[in-house]
Amino acid sequence: MAKTLPECKDSESISLIGSNPTTPLHLPELCLEFCSRNDPRYVAIRNRHYVKNKGVHAQQVHFLIWYEGFVVGIISGSSAVYATPVRDSFFGITKENREKVLRGIINNIVFRLEYRENNLASRVLAQWRKIAATIWEDLYQTPVYGFETLVIPDRTKIMEGGMGSELNDSEVVGGDFEHSLGGSYKADNWTLAGMTEGNTKSHDQLGLNETFVRRTVKPKAVWCKWRDGYVTPVESQVTATWQASKKWNDTLERHLKRTMPDITEQEWVRLSGDLKLRAKKLASKRLAYIGKTFLTKGKHVLQAV
Repeated sequence: MAKTLPECKDSESISLIGSNPTTPLHLPELCLEFCSRNDPRYVAIRNRHYVKNKGVHAQQVHFLIWYEGFVVGIISGSSAVYATPVRDSFFGITKENREKVLRGIINNIVFRLEYRENNLASRVLAQWRKIAATIWEDLYQTPVYGFETLVIPDRTKIMEGGMGSELNDSEVVGGDFEHSLGGSYKADNWTLAGMTEGNTKSHDQLGLNETFVRRTVKPKAVWCKWRDGYVTPVESQVTATWQASKKWNDTLERHLKRTMPDITEQEWVRLSGDLKLRAKKLASKRLAYIGKTFLTKGKHVLQAV
């Protein structure tokens, strides 16, 4: 039988248990279930996070956090932000190597725990790093060498659902969150690389194949960590499958030539066809991961049964 968590456990999260009858009844104490970002259990918790739920572009992995038989939170990874000086300095990313090494970083875009216990957050992060990197490499065929996350430090005027997290939001007098520079990441031995400059490229409601807009945002603390065993960035020549639908033009040509100097329009037609086939295989492989639960033992990632 599953254990009963203490009364301080969020009762709304407890009600999520049993909503997926295919989930094994006998789980390890702490494990992660691979899920879709549209999974109702994931969405319910995501919509209570301090960052607005606007969906996710590009490469991504999402997990439900199981602890003592209950879903107690969510944690997700996505493609790294394109550029931020303090992160680039930490990992040694330059204008010359950016296109070749950027895909080797996973951005921890969401981490929400709805049950508090000493060291639980850092335990989740340590487990997530190993599991996410293993699955990421299998799905996207890209070596992972590092992790990043961006944290809004002052959350005292942010409400659940993210109201107040953006500069153009109506003022929130009292929020649901506290000031946090990212203590959980520090406990998992991440490095506070510095602060962002307060502006970013945004594809919100535009899609990745459309021109971005630059907007002002709240400065964020940037935490970084090398994957165990890595101290230098690793190059990757893999082209992301979402680019398959892009049409050949001057902008695309300039972008591709950063990693493929001899690319031509004819070569892109062939390559984009290959990417579409890869995209189908990726979708099938991702579907096979849905509902599977993982844990770690030492350096090894195991599937819970």
